[in-house]
Amino acid sequence: MIITTTHTVETKGIKEYKGIVFGESASSDPAHAMDLLREQARRIGANAVVGVSLHYAPVEAENSTMLMVVAYGTAVFVADSEAELMQ
Repeated sequence: MIITTTHTVETKGIKEYKGIVFGESASSDPAHAMDLLREQARRIGANAVVGVSLHYAPVEAENSTMLMVVAYGTAVFVADSEAELMQ
């Protein structure tokens, strides 16, 4: 699956917008948040996520502070060729 911070995928065309997807992790691990984002996109039929952004926020707990990581973007289906894009 293609994951990118840009709003297009170079050499491929966006055929269908599937919707906004996100993943969040309280483990301070951006990779876990991205895995959740990727899985949500896959479940709705996307093969790419564009416009991905990561945000971090402190979360206060009893006598400690954790870091929440949120990844979000737009799930899309991209075509491999111009002919597929026109179908």
